[in-house]
Amino acid sequence: RKELVDQFFKTIEPIPSYPVVKIKKPIEKKPRITVVGLIGRQEREIEKEFADSIDIRFFQVDSAKSFNLKEKASTSDAVFVMTKFMNHRLSSTVRDHKCYIPVNGGLSDLKNHITEFFINYNG
Repeated sequence: RKELVDQFFKTIEPIPSYPVVKIKKPIEKKPRITVVGLIGRQEREIEKEFADSIDIRFFQVDSAKSFNLKEKASTSDAVFVMTKFMNHRLSSTVRDHKCYIPVNGGLSDLKNHITEFFINYNG
């Protein structure tokens, strides 16, 4: 019986060894958003909550120039506008953005809108 087993293993060709190739996981692109109309403390709160998963850029209304806002918004996946804190002329510069999201409430409403956007984001 041992002879049969030895004979069997002699007839089997060794399995060739191939180099191990590690497949890199594709880098997931963070969604990029622009938030218009917050002040410093509010910006830090939003950044603290979402910065790990979303690339956030802020645009303050008091130093706003409409052409700067339009340029910043053009490279964003979404634009969140705090409508209570800015004039209509400035918000109209980004109203035609592919994902314009007016936020009529305060910070908690903004957080809800950003969360909903992130859940539905598909790159």
